[in-house]
Amino acid sequence: MAQAVPRQRPTSALQKADEERDKLYASLRDTIKAYAKFPIAETAQHAEPLLKVIKNYKITTRENYMKESGLIDNMLQDLLQYERQLNRLGLLIVANQLKAKNDEVRQLIAQRNEERMEQVLGELKAARAASDVAYAAVVLFTNDVHTYIDGAMG
Repeated sequence: MAQAVPRQRPTSALQKADEERDKLYASLRDTIKAYAKFPIAETAQHAEPLLKVIKNYKITTRENYMKESGLIDNMLQDLLQYERQLNRLGLLIVANQLKAKNDEVRQLIAQRNEERMEQVLGELKAARAASDVAYAAVVLFTNDVHTYIDGAMG
């Protein structure tokens, strides 16, 4: 009887963290875009260099976890050079939350990869044991056939 495989907790935690990260990124991106069109020139000027950074990275939230994490790390590094503008627009807290969530996603990716590696090692160990048993059976069979042929001819 087949048993249902329970969903791995790190993967579901990873998916949840990624969704939260995506929401933070989208909020940051969309707010910067809105401020860049703001009718008060001073506010729009603060958003212009931030929008340039956002546009340079062209991040889509459909990227694989690792690629998206790397792009967000690099983008945040560039954005945080404009800390004064982020703070003036009230977005520094969002950028810091995005950084924290991105770090959490990276940690969960590492945890997932470690668990998968342990699973693969366990499967390799079991496969090796099975192949050793099969090899021993082939050797015994070959020896029996050789003994039979020698006895029949001898």
